[in-house]
Amino acid sequence: MVDRDTRFVFVFNLARFLFGSAIFYLAGQSLGAATFSISPSAINLDYSGSIALQVGGLNDGEVIRIEKFIDYNANGVANGIDTLVQSFQVANGHSSTIGGVTNFNRPGDLNAATGAITARLNFEHPDLQHFSGSQYLLRVSSPSGRFAATNAILRVTNSSYPQLVTGLVKSGGTNVPYAMAALLSGEANGRLVAGTFASTGGLFRLPPATGNVPTHRP
Repeated sequence: MVDRDTRFVFVFNLARFLFGSAIFYLAGQSLGAATFSISPSAINLDYSGSIALQVGGLNDGEVIRIEKFIDYNANGVANGIDTLVQSFQVANGHSSTIGGVTNFNRPGDLNAATGAITARLNFEHPDLQHFSGSQYLLRVSSPSGRFAATNAILRVTNSSYPQLVTGLVKSGGTNVPYAMAALLSGEANGRLVAGTFASTGGLFRLPPATGNVPTHRP
């Protein structure tokens, strides 16, 4: 017959083993942070094309979330003053199709490799995602919490046109930091010509292309 002390030691050791195994398993689940890169990582105001988002270190079929923030103060961290402008999920090995044809208007995995995702964001005309002199923070995270979030930076620079529109954004006589300033065409139903974000002192500078008759609208 096994005495009470022996049973206690056996149960204690079993519990310790199971607890240690659980910790080891959970730690193993979170090992291996995802990798994230974008290409190109810098474009100018006239860029028309796509941005490739490449994520590695994933499990087969794993779902990730990609978020894009306007990084107003260009510190590389999404904080209280930054604005979330896009958010979507992508699953490894899955993309959107219409009639068997890949739908490039909806980000999906264009990479057939297991454990890696290649998605694309389209930049075809000036819009909020084309504002110059600005920095965008793209963040990849795990909805299940399997890995820590990781960031990449996209910079949009001014074009090198010689003409320049500049001004101060004010509200009630006070300069407005990080305000959006846009140039709208006076001959094309207010079409957006270019945009930027003001500095901490409310100053903005925009070099529009020739052939436009712009009006500015902060």
